[in-house]
Amino acid sequence: MSEVSKKLKIWHIAEFYPPTYGGGAAIYLQDICRYLTDLGHENRILCINLDKVEPYKVLTDFDGTIQLDRVHIPFRERDPSGFHLSHNQWLEHKEKIEFIAENILQDWQPNIVQFHTPYSLIEECLPNILKRKLPIVGMLHCAWLICPRLDLIKSPTGKQCSGPSTMKCLHCLYSHWDGSNAKSLLKLPWRLAKLGTTPALRLSERKNLRKFVNGLVGPSKFMTDIHQGFINGEVKHIPLGIDLTDLPNEVLDRPRNPVRFGFIGGFQDIKGIWDVLDTVKNLKNKGHKFELHVWGPKQDKQKLIERDIEDLVILHGMFKPEDKWQVYAEMDILLMATQRAEPFGRVIQEAAAMKVPTIAPDTGGISEQIDHNINGFLYEFLNRQSLEDYMTKFIEQPTLVKDFSDSLWKVADTREASWAFTQSTVLRAAEFIKWQKHLIDEPKNRHKLNPVIENAIKSVFPTLIVKNGIFKGMKYPEAKSAGSTIFPKILGSYEKEIQPILEEICQKKYTEIVDVGCAEGFYAVGLAMRIPTATVYAFDVDEVAINLCKKMAELNGVGDQVILGSFCDAETLKNLPITEKRLIVCDCEGFEKQLFTEDLIPFLAKDDLLIEIHDMKDIEISTTIRERFAKTHKIETIESIDDIKKALNYSYKELENYDLATRKILLAENRAAIMDWFYLTPLNS
Repeated sequence: MSEVSKKLKIWHIAEFYPPTYGGGAAIYLQDICRYLTDLGHENRILCINLDKVEPYKVLTDFDGTIQLDRVHIPFRERDPSGFHLSHNQWLEHKEKIEFIAENILQDWQPNIVQFHTPYSLIEECLPNILKRKLPIVGMLHCAWLICPRLDLIKSPTGKQCSGPSTMKCLHCLYSHWDGSNAKSLLKLPWRLAKLGTTPALRLSERKNLRKFVNGLVGPSKFMTDIHQGFINGEVKHIPLGIDLTDLPNEVLDRPRNPVRFGFIGGFQDIKGIWDVLDTVKNLKNKGHKFELHVWGPKQDKQKLIERDIEDLVILHGMFKPEDKWQVYAEMDILLMATQRAEPFGRVIQEAAAMKVPTIAPDTGGISEQIDHNINGFLYEFLNRQSLEDYMTKFIEQPTLVKDFSDSLWKVADTREASWAFTQSTVLRAAEFIKWQKHLIDEPKNRHKLNPVIENAIKSVFPTLIVKNGIFKGMKYPEAKSAGSTIFPKILGSYEKEIQPILEEICQKKYTEIVDVGCAEGFYAVGLAMRIPTATVYAFDVDEVAINLCKKMAELNGVGDQVILGSFCDAETLKNLPITEKRLIVCDCEGFEKQLFTEDLIPFLAKDDLLIEIHDMKDIEISTTIRERFAKTHKIETIESIDDIKKALNYSYKELENYDLATRKILLAENRAAIMDWFYLTPLNS
């Protein structure tokens, strides 16, 4: 493990942290932070304080050695993301949170930023984070990154959303659960006058943020699948398990008489309490005998009196996390009635550990946890009658409780899951930090020439014109390259392994060429010169590389033909124009899996591709790319040649006056391992 991996400062940004009630997300945050602390990492949390104190006042307390900075956000309870603030109110809020973030960053200087359920905080902290080039990883406890309403439920209809698009999200933001599209359209002029363009601007900011996220971890496949293709980094599914500390060994005798349902969500609208209470009322009116036990915030006995069900419903108030096993011991069946596409549903896992089956809506990550009619029931999302039907089954057939209980799974311990989580986010990000630190601390090293190479270029290539190979005659504006050594490029030996393929490519009449990871423009400019029919889209995240590419294109007379860009992802490739025939050249340093996503492949079915594969950075890249393109493309593999073999076997007249050791230095391309290129051509061509 590298030195930087041994001890890290991790800044967590979250909505809530215990003892403030924050559902399963807050408990998982606490579990993860405590585990990381045990591993020797330092953790600090910026979260929200619901106490009625001065707006934006920060109160500090500690969970052991974990420092908590709790900030009071005045609009949080009525509008979690602040989408109903006016533009001036939003700017004022941003300014205050930016000030708080800057103070923490200056004072503590973290290595990594990790967000959990961060609305009303992360967007506002982002400028300060990006300024320091800190890696950002996230937990998918909500769909905050792709859903302005957080929960993947469409307004105004309340139906589950399949994922973001600009028009869908704008429609959602400028309506407010009106019930129908017609009603929301009638109110649209009023909302536009009240809200202006602020929601649209914030939607744009949210979309822009995605490109800076280095990785996401989702507790369910539902959450990972719906986020694939929307961020730079990897989106990984890790079942998080639960903390099984003090789990009782004895199995309780269930069911009781009358049967007991349990609900852990208090009287919160989003948890579906009104569906549950109205269902209890209907069941009582039909003469059924049972009990409902309720735990959680905002309980109100008057709501029971209004429904005439106070004799069936027992209110328990809040409970501490360490008392959870006693809570589940009090129930026979757990009820969930969430009104959102639930990312996971931690309570289902806790109940299963106590051998308590669950009735829950068939939505989000819940559906992955319950085997319907085997260890629980999945009812139709937002359908009260469906909920009532399955509650009735347990009441009328109480033996189902034991049958389902015996079929429940063995629940994973959160400590095991936390290690997998740590490996996938924190330690991987640590290696990113090490690389980033090199770029920040020693930026000149990236383009500084070895003196041997510098002298050879002055002696052999004083005009900086490429001498050999497929781009013979191309001019370099200066003796600089980006991300690779320059001598082989001007000599013409660079990546000689694929030059036969490139010569074949140059004979094709492409209308568009995309170069992802263009560096200083060796391929972008060279291909533009060789294929004048093509518009070349050249992308690189290195600003120095883009500037060099621009100079090189202009020097070689193809400045109008080469269009430059910084970041390129699957969405970028989907949206680039294609007129007839396209070529994609890719050298994206290990980003191949994230770039060529499964949903992108159909858009590339007619394209030729030349991809440099970086298995030394992620050994699954080559197998993943093969699997994803198997149905659309033929794949030809070309293997790289070791630098020693190049020195021994490459023969160029420009090298005749150099000894073998010097030739090795001049010809070296400095690959970390033997690598492959994949040349992909359509199966139907």
